[in-house]
Amino acid sequence: MPSYANLQQFMALVRTANPHYERIERSSLHNIVAGLQQPIPNKQAIQALVVGLPPQKKQKYQQALAFLDRDYLHPPGVVGGVRVMALGPVVPPRPLHVVTPQQRALAGGGQAIVGGTVHDANGPFHGWTEVDNLNRIPGGPNEPRTSAFTPLQIAHLTHLLRAVQQAIDLSLQMLRSTPTLPGDGLPPRPAPPRVLGGPPTAPPVIDMKSRAFVQFFGPCKRDRLKTVTENYAEMQRQLFGARGSNATGLAVVNQSATNSDMAATYRRSIYRPASGQILLIAGSGLFKTAIGQVFKANDNTIGTLIHEFGHACVDASDIPRPVHLQAGQGLDERGMPANGTGPCVNGEHDRQLVAWIFGQPWVGGGTEPHAPTNLQRVLYEDYPLQNADAYGQYALERLVDHLTAKAA
Repeated sequence: MPSYANLQQFMALVRTANPHYERIERSSLHNIVAGLQQPIPNKQAIQALVVGLPPQKKQKYQQALAFLDRDYLHPPGVVGGVRVMALGPVVPPRPLHVVTPQQRALAGGGQAIVGGTVHDANGPFHGWTEVDNLNRIPGGPNEPRTSAFTPLQIAHLTHLLRAVQQAIDLSLQMLRSTPTLPGDGLPPRPAPPRVLGGPPTAPPVIDMKSRAFVQFFGPCKRDRLKTVTENYAEMQRQLFGARGSNATGLAVVNQSATNSDMAATYRRSIYRPASGQILLIAGSGLFKTAIGQVFKANDNTIGTLIHEFGHACVDASDIPRPVHLQAGQGLDERGMPANGTGPCVNGEHDRQLVAWIFGQPWVGGGTEPHAPTNLQRVLYEDYPLQNADAYGQYALERLVDHLTAKAA
């Protein structure tokens, strides 16, 4: 998307209030103007900068800021910073269809239940609905073909979803007992050596729960901890909240015959079926990962599913890696990454995102990009909270730790 379209009118009002704008010294509006000049302005960060202006500056630039607010930050049709509009996909999907008895028979399964085939309805969660969506997106002959799940696939997917529920529950347990860190919420760097040439002074011991939070989500402060906890709670509610009902929160379509990916969902702001269910698209990759008694760190099936549920339940995004952010290629106003940018897709990427934004020690491979500018730190400081992959990796690590300790 282009930079702020009405920047010229805004600057005219700024210069009406201050004819000598930045002729002598840097203005208090400097970062706001720089943010509006970005190829993809971050509205949330700009709004935070406006809120943080000193009262006397707000008074001085009252007309300019009022114009910016009604023209860009909160235009008509926007409530609380969220545009009030009928959200739909780029290509409108057609209604979901239940799996027919004929399809069930071809797959070796039983008869379909009216309203959708519900699996594991009496299990530890309220099950999932198997749906057939042959006409999900109008397309040509290359459109992925859907089919009924085989009994083995049903058992495998149910097992995975039970593990997802356990991973989310374990994440919530840990987050609710995670202590915040003082000051900026980050672990202190090692102090310089007391004696020239000697070893650095050991940093204070940090609670491992707080350290784990920082690695994936940034500063362990009360507001950020609350945001992440509420996001996991929302996933738990939407996926596993109601039991004993055929109105399950999750609808799954089987594309494993023609789609080699693992799994996919729509972001909540892009599309949600009229039924209100979360639509999970299962590819053949989902059924190729073996599930052992103890999950290996590279067995990322659970992490991938929670990543996708982050998109569908809390509108989390695929956050570009630091090399792209350093070049100014962040998310657009829809929360989508620019074309050609590589997103964070594993735990190393997620940790590098936090390390780069918040000046923590670089971890893993690859070349560390140049440090972010002060404006970039402001623009990107909430990206770890929006990072779908961080939710998947954090939860996967909690499950791995739990199962490893149980097996010891």
